[in-house]
Amino acid sequence: MNGYFLAKTQLLKKAALTLAVALILLFLVVPVRADVAPPEQPPGANPGPDSETTQVRMVDEVVTLDVLAEEPARAHVTAEFTMRNLGSQAESMDVRFPLGAQDGFYNIQEIQNFGVRVNDKPLSYRRVMLETMVYEQVTQMPWALFAVSFPPGENVFIKVSYDVAGTAWDYDNFVKFTYILETGAGWKDTIGSATIVLRLPYEVSEENVLDLRKNPAFKGFSGRQATWLFTDLEPTFEDNFEVYLVKPVIWKQIKAEKDNLARNPQDGESWGRLGRAYKRSFTYPKWYCREDGTSAGLYAASKEAYQQAVTLKPEDALWHAGFADLLVYSGQWGCPDIPEDRIRALQEIRLALEIAPNDPKVQEIASIVSFLLPEGMTQKDNGYDFPWLTQTPAPTALPVPSSTPELPAPSPATPTPQPPLPSPETPPAPRPSLPLCGSALLVPLLAFGLYLLHASRSLWWHV
Repeated sequence: MNGYFLAKTQLLKKAALTLAVALILLFLVVPVRADVAPPEQPPGANPGPDSETTQVRMVDEVVTLDVLAEEPARAHVTAEFTMRNLGSQAESMDVRFPLGAQDGFYNIQEIQNFGVRVNDKPLSYRRVMLETMVYEQVTQMPWALFAVSFPPGENVFIKVSYDVAGTAWDYDNFVKFTYILETGAGWKDTIGSATIVLRLPYEVSEENVLDLRKNPAFKGFSGRQATWLFTDLEPTFEDNFEVYLVKPVIWKQIKAEKDNLARNPQDGESWGRLGRAYKRSFTYPKWYCREDGTSAGLYAASKEAYQQAVTLKPEDALWHAGFADLLVYSGQWGCPDIPEDRIRALQEIRLALEIAPNDPKVQEIASIVSFLLPEGMTQKDNGYDFPWLTQTPAPTALPVPSSTPELPAPSPATPTPQPPLPSPETPPAPRPSLPLCGSALLVPLLAFGLYLLHASRSLWWHV
């Protein structure tokens, strides 16, 4: 069995296992308590009372997600709560806060560096295990319990802080941070107001925060901060907050390369790195683009940077190949549709093959281009043919194929097996938009879909 079919068989086995896990999670995971955090990385959350009935209301809360420019991405979270006892009797209780969550694969993930203060004084807490039902079996989950007294008619201030990892998939370019508001539903009445502040290590923009305005609670952004405000909220699962970002290390590289090019405009390598970073800021694996209205501008910025790179470094095969890898996104799902760019993709990959015909990265990208543009580039035993470039007259536009062609067998010059790709009878399904607040039904299905996308793309980490 050749390498391509072996890789495809292994992918199908993994896909079947992942689908089975997704179905188990979909139908058989039922929490005992309403405020158990969902799977993936442990999200931020509101504290809850450790009793069913209380006269204490959460009058106000301010949550700050301070995202760090690290890989893997993480955030330092501070959450400040103003609590008020509306009853006539003092209440003393254990307040509880979730320290961990299931990651979706029966592993417990925990937040780090948790601390709590009450009325601006540090308070110790007990780490306890509370029951969660998973697949008809009780699973122990870690929680923090800390004793708080609430005098009648007085405000009590609670502040928690911790570090939390973002949820990201290998070979993807984006990261998600979540804050669970529904855990505050156990307090009396509604939450008076809840403010969530996202703070980035650079200026917030609609280019580096996906679907920035989609949540109705969005109030605006300025400088490094974006703000969402909820008022008179009786939180449910649908109110839980999610935000998707371009990975901070990618956006930091964009800024660093632009700063360098302001000083050294003839640095071809820096132009190439800028083009690659811009490309990663709007593309998903398997040739999908963001659908929040930013792809056209980011595509144009990447295209301009790659053009500078290949102009300044015309003999660099990898930047020609990387440019081709960008241009084949034209016309794909959610991407700008510029027919002449598909012709340019063929020209760039042909140049790359002429300069470095045996380079593994060039060969990988060549296989992608020939797969996506089969009418313009075909693989032969001794290399590639470019009918759309060599015929007379040359075409002015190259259509996007209506169905997915069969990937050609690896050429003798390519020792690395070809990556698995969809069958010709089944074109890739459109990638769903990333929701801010979705139903539990979508979580395992999205995980399964992303797994397949990344598994097939993982061998093609491009330039």
